[in-house]
Amino acid sequence: MPQVIFETDDWSTMVFLFTNIDEPNHNGKAMTRAAFREYIARQNVTDCSKPINVHWNKSDTHTFAVVACSSEKIGVDIEYMKKRPFEKISRRYFHEHEVTDDMEIFFDLWCQKEAYTKWKKERIAENMRVKIDRTLIPLENLPDNVVGYLCT
Repeated sequence: MPQVIFETDDWSTMVFLFTNIDEPNHNGKAMTRAAFREYIARQNVTDCSKPINVHWNKSDTHTFAVVACSSEKIGVDIEYMKKRPFEKISRRYFHEHEVTDDMEIFFDLWCQKEAYTKWKKERIAENMRVKIDRTLIPLENLPDNVVGYLCT
């Protein structure tokens, strides 16, 4: 069963963490189904004749994955932090005011931009330099060296 790492008071939005994934590019269908089951089980459904709207988004990195479920459009991203040429990458992709050589700042920005892009359902390359105009929620209770954001 997945671990819930974020939920709104009314359970309209939930994020589930899956750990010990054998391969980073695993088949996520079973995890997504498990997250759906858990999400729907917590909804206060009193009228089964009305459909439930479920929006979802998934992200994986290293041996971890998250699935976000919501009654509204949603985007989520997690990244395993490891050494990279941060200044070179941020110079290529980020706005000139966002260029950094700091690992934590780089991954925070990257995750925010990717979660935002997933929320918009667009290509990442088209959104790396844009200003984000949505609410971004940092994900807590993630494993060491993993950072993540939720865009609602």
